[in-house]
Parts: sequence; structure tokens; C-alpha cells
Amino acid sequence: MSGRATRLTMRDPFVVYRNTNVGLIMKYPASWQKSELSELSGFTLGLFSPLESPQNQFRESVVLSIQTLLAPIKLGDFRQFNLQAFEGPYEFGTPTSAKLAGLPACQVTFTGPLNPVSPGGRFLALFAVTETRGYVFCYAASASRFDSFVAIVQEMIESVDIV
Repeated sequence: MSGRATRLTMRDPFVVYRNTNVGLIMKYPASWQKSELSELSGFTLGLFSPLESPQNQFRESVVLSIQTLLAPIKLGDFRQFNLQAFEGPYEFGTPTSAKLAGLPACQVTFTGPLNPVSPGGRFLALFAVTETRGYVFCYAASASRFDSFVAIVQEMIESVDIV
């Protein structure tokens, strides 16, 4: 883990995000920028790390998406459907079992472009479903910075609560 991530964990307290409309509670670093989007199809919470220098081309991010399901879907099908959005030169690791808010989840790591300016990205995504909702938690960082924030992101994952 880099010194920056260690300093962030020690210096930057976590704050609690609560949204009673969608039934979500989650911790995130206080210095990260928050963005929310509500639509008929669901809700998206975006959290973005601060820029560390003017040379930064990409901010580490966590996006938690809550999708309204029209019919029950199997976890593997839900994962596959959501990963279709990553068309192109992405390389996917083997899916593994995980937990998200106490729900059985599927975790996948993969690599590929972050955007046209930042081609070397690394991602960690978790997928979980209930009968009426699908959940996608996705962490994105440049490949060189990915490990620096894993402990912080793991704490965020463990704090997710669906109420």
C-alpha cells in the first residue's frame, strides 16, 4: 500500500452516507466528492477521490448502482448483463463469491481503459441481487494506483448496508 493511501486512512475520517429513499447506508472518506442520480430505473451514488496533483488524469472512484428489476434474475445473469457495458479491450478475471450488504455477491476484477486519456485501468466490481433490485459496486483506478486504495475500498464495501 502506498504512503498516500495510508495517510488518507489515518487522516481522512470516514463519513456516513444515508439515503432513506433507496434504503442505503455506506461509509466513505470525507474528502471524496459525492454525486447522486435518481432515475425511474434506479439510483446511482458516485464517490470520487480528490485530485492529488494537476498531473492527475483520473480520480479513483467508487460507483454504487441500485437497479430496479422488472423480474427476478439469477446473480450470474445479472453480472453478465452489467459487464456487457465494458465492450472492447477489457480482460476479465475469474468471478469469485463475495458478500455485499450481507447478500450473496459475485466479485470480478478486470483491466482496460478508464477513458481515452487514461488507457491503463483496473476495476473491482461486485454484483448482488434481491427479487426486486440489482446492486453493482464498482471501484475504478489507474492500474498503478489501484492497490493504493484497496484497503479504503474494502472498508467501504464492508460498510454497505441495505435497509
